[in-house]
Amino acid sequence: MELFDSLGRLIIQQDVSNQLETTINVQQLHTGTYFLKVKTQQKTFLKKVIK
Repeated sequence: MELFDSLGRLIIQQDVSNQLETTINVQQLHTGTYFLKVKTQQKTFLKKVIK
């Protein structure tokens, strides 16, 4: 799992292999738009996150 800022910079990288759920602490992040990227063996998901 990777979290990028609006400029494409990697902010958080976390291994979530073999997990059905995980939690990301975003308290330390500034207000703004981020992009969450999750890769599985078959697909890559990209979601916009607004804080």
